[in-house]
Amino acid sequence: MSTKKGQQNLNKALEAKKLIESSGKKAIILASDLIMPAYFLGINVGAFVNTACPRISLEGTSRFRKPVLTPSETLVALGEMDWEDLCRKGWFEDAT
Repeated sequence: MSTKKGQQNLNKALEAKKLIESSGKKAIILASDLIMPAYFLGINVGAFVNTACPRISLEGTSRFRKPVLTPSETLVALGEMDWEDLCRKGWFEDAT
């Protein structure tokens, strides 16, 4: 999650953490003013869930060493939603 004004989405980060943990996986919340790939080097996770600016999950994700998912994509990854529903509802709609 971002600590930047207008992108502080702690509730969505907490919801994502709860959902991930309910699937039997571990989750941590990382907070930073800027979401920069260099800030997350050395963090051993399978993927990042971006609750800040949605553009981060679309633009420049190749700079990250792990996938950067939207909350909705996280639902798909966990089997809570399928790709067709995601496309129908909208990629950035509040799905958690």
